[in-house]
Amino acid sequence: MGGTETDQLTRNKHFLNTGKTINFTPLERRHERETYNIMEALKLKLKQQIIEALNLQDTRPEDIDDNAALFGEGLGLDSIDSLELMVLLERQYKIKVEDPREGRKILQSVQSMAEFIQSKQPA
Repeated sequence: MGGTETDQLTRNKHFLNTGKTINFTPLERRHERETYNIMEALKLKLKQQIIEALNLQDTRPEDIDDNAALFGEGLGLDSIDSLELMVLLERQYKIKVEDPREGRKILQSVQSMAEFIQSKQPA
């Protein structure tokens, strides 16, 4: 998704939420692109880490959809795998999740994991 498409999606979301239109400065567009690129890189890295941590030998990063469920019908992971993913979060990102309900929410998909990790990173 290019900067123009990202800008348009952000404008549409803002308009739906507030009823007001917004225009982006070049600096805001650059920041939006950088944020998008960082998130894409993080999702790719997460997919690689998941494959390695869970020894998913026949799976490639491009086989894992960002928004697909990691458990059940999606990637088909189980409760033991969820523990491995929690260890991955601790070791790789220094993030410890204490609340099991929060853990289930975080581990729904690669997208939800990436958003959580990004939210815990210093600005």
